[in-house]
Amino acid sequence: MEELAFEVYIPRKGAHRQPGRVARRKPGIRISNSSIVFNKPARAFLGDRVELAFDQEDRVIRIKNDPAGLLIKKTKIFGKGFFKAFGVTERGYFPVVIEEDGTMYARLR
Repeated sequence: MEELAFEVYIPRKGAHRQPGRVARRKPGIRISNSSIVFNKPARAFLGDRVELAFDQEDRVIRIKNDPAGLLIKKTKIFGKGFFKAFGVTERGYFPVVIEEDGTMYARLR
């Protein structure tokens, strides 16, 4: 067979990591049409139920633990009613700021 010039594929995810080093992700949420999904660092601060609140003027979502609040299923809250009630149309990933008491704030602008 003739001489071929192959290039070896190295996945990006593992290519830049050093052995023994743990990647540290920042807490954040992803908003879709019907839900709010927490990444692992954000989910670690929450219990099984949370309260959602919204500041219309500054476009900030507040998420805090509340035993009588919305149920988190694995890493997701179904939030279509919340989005409709407050006119939340933004979609995508948003970083969160976490206070000492575990309350999260996500600015949508």
